[in-house]
Amino acid sequence: MAALRRAASPEMRLAFELALNTAQRQGDILRLPWSAYNGREIRLTQGKTGARVRIPVAGPLKSILDATPRRSPIIVTNRSGVPYTSTGFSSSWRKLAKRVGVTGLTFHDLRGTAVTRLVQAGKTLGEVAAITGHSLGDLNEIIDRHYLSRGALLGDEIPDRSPDRPGGEAGEIEKSVVNQWLGNLDSNQGYRSQSPGFYR
Repeated sequence: MAALRRAASPEMRLAFELALNTAQRQGDILRLPWSAYNGREIRLTQGKTGARVRIPVAGPLKSILDATPRRSPIIVTNRSGVPYTSTGFSSSWRKLAKRVGVTGLTFHDLRGTAVTRLVQAGKTLGEVAAITGHSLGDLNEIIDRHYLSRGALLGDEIPDRSPDRPGGEAGEIEKSVVNQWLGNLDSNQGYRSQSPGFYR
């Protein structure tokens, strides 16, 4: 992730941070207007599902948004200040990923990454769903497959907290909380989906 941040243009970096910190789909990010951001949160209605979500904005994302020139009613634009088309943005993302040697990671995968970051931050299932617009069943699968099976993609996002390093105990607590949460989901919902992974 650090390599992508370093290599990205300001325009692609903005899109990247929006995806990583809001857990929204590419289409919703590319259509997101400045009027949806009030300096504290982003409010939007998702194009695919019609779900209305409110996303707290702080830290690096707030800093980037507040420093970004408002060259268009739409937040994410290309270098000319024109909103991206879906095809144009996808092409720019592929070129960026190729330039830093990242393979097998689509822009949409950042939605799953964002979900795991919310879990690590201690958000409850209901809080995550309110931000992402996912159903509880979808969240169960995303956490199960993305967090446990694709953690290598987050290598520079998750510090090494083995017991013999500072913060080791905290790392074990994080793992325990996530595992307990997944177990609760299984018992409460009575199933665990066997369909392929997705970040709808």
